[in-house]
Amino acid sequence: MGNFVITHTDVDGIVSAAIALRAVGEAEVKFSGPRSIARTLSRVPGSGDVLVICDVAVNRDSLDRIVRELERLREGWRIVWIDHHPWPEEAAERISEMVDLTLRPAPSAARLVLEVLGGDETAERLAEIADDADTATYSMEESRLLRAVSRSGRLRLRAVRELAEDGWISQELESEARKRLAKMEEFVRRALERVVVVESGSGLRLGIIDLRPRGGPGSAVAQELGRMGRADVCLVIYSCDRFSLYSCSDAPVNLRPICESHGGGGHPFACGGRLEIGLLGRVLCRLLGRWYTPREIRALIDEILSCLGGPAPPS
Repeated sequence: MGNFVITHTDVDGIVSAAIALRAVGEAEVKFSGPRSIARTLSRVPGSGDVLVICDVAVNRDSLDRIVRELERLREGWRIVWIDHHPWPEEAAERISEMVDLTLRPAPSAARLVLEVLGGDETAERLAEIADDADTATYSMEESRLLRAVSRSGRLRLRAVRELAEDGWISQELESEARKRLAKMEEFVRRALERVVVVESGSGLRLGIIDLRPRGGPGSAVAQELGRMGRADVCLVIYSCDRFSLYSCSDAPVNLRPICESHGGGGHPFACGGRLEIGLLGRVLCRLLGRWYTPREIRALIDEILSCLGGPAPPS
């Protein structure tokens, strides 16, 4: 017997898990996301004490598998699911029948975890860090350091444990985070030199951030591009088949339907999805990186421009 926490891989997920651990006590921690949550649930033993799932949304195409896993677990666990992302209505209805579901808008999932599970002043301070990160503000040094940590699976778990126990990461981990943050800032500087900006027919600008083949901190690049006033929406191409969209200005755009149409999800202002690329395209993509643009990526760019008001007329 024991507790189990499943959480997202970003800063909000890290902090959500830490607040949950402070509330329920020692627990096994696993990281997951909308595309992998069914698989993660399949690895949870059939019985225990409290299973907390935080900052993980449900995609329509994985709903049936998630429901099957929850049916397996519901008799052996008290299951608490806390999230602040928009869900399909059917998903909320079916899952709320099997778990204690808290699903409503908030600056961060950590904020809801604090409200539902409770916490002290330290937990409140942690929630402020998550709010700062998940609203893409990053005005706090703590949120920027945790963003650098979040890119490493090993360091993510360590951060959760240390935040839960001490309220902040150890001096050793903070030193590592500062090194990673410096490297990330240099990466952002170089990536900005390669950004392509395309104007739509409505005048909204799409910044295309192509990080193939190795990926990188795309959200940080998008944030800086927006801060510089160079784009209204950013498309980050992480790999041959994985992308994210970010709103980089005050323009009233809802990006989530685009991501949902590609098997993803998230917020109206920040979301992600996947592309189905053929074998030849995947091979060329891996070999040539950003020097090769398969038709699926070109079609995605056209789709985004159409949603933003169509392509700009030729000059």
